[in-house]
Amino acid sequence: MTTQPPFQASQLTLPLYARSRCRLENYVLNPGSTLLDTVKGFLTAPSDTGLYLHGSVGTGKTHLLLAMAHRVGPASSIYLNVSELRDVPADSVLEGLEGKSLICLDDLQAIAGQEQWETALFHLYNRCQLSGARLLFGATEPPSRLGVALPDLLSRLNWGVVLKLDELGDEQKKRVMLRRADERGIALSNEVLQYLFSRSQRDMTTLVTVLDQLDQESLTEKRHVTIPFIKKIMKW
Repeated sequence: MTTQPPFQASQLTLPLYARSRCRLENYVLNPGSTLLDTVKGFLTAPSDTGLYLHGSVGTGKTHLLLAMAHRVGPASSIYLNVSELRDVPADSVLEGLEGKSLICLDDLQAIAGQEQWETALFHLYNRCQLSGARLLFGATEPPSRLGVALPDLLSRLNWGVVLKLDELGDEQKKRVMLRRADERGIALSNEVLQYLFSRSQRDMTTLVTVLDQLDQESLTEKRHVTIPFIKKIMKW
């Protein structure tokens, strides 16, 4: 009988670093927001072990976690989406991570209520307090509504700063769409962008999904993204 090799967290991070364009510099904020100041300051705050970011899907949690991991660098940071790892033994995933300067754990709601994951995360938090490592969490709900069963873990999640990410306004969403289109080599005129916003649902998840579909179809048909092309592809 063969023995499965131990989980290597670094194996999951390399593709993310290689293909991610998420940076703090291109994170779009609503006017007047001081969110980035708080997130950047987290790395140098003398007493904070954890920073907890929560918000609905499409508010940019993953962007921020990846951007922070990139800022610190792959040698000293790690990004893990725990929703992809919930069936992996938690101890094998989290063991030794306190040796990193920054540990970014995304989609925390995926492991809420799982005893082995909650216990392992509680112990990781304690080890990070001793080592000086920082834990950056992303989730759809605040700690109080996450569904965590282990009281000690819940208290740890509430110890640090807890920040809610708000949905962007339309003008900020348009900036995100233009940036994403530019990354794909798609030229979006103001007229085309306005048409997209007049027809599509305006949450970022739907808007990005539409853009991805248009990108794929424009490559297949070798056509520019125009209003007639959008009408044809999206059946609007």
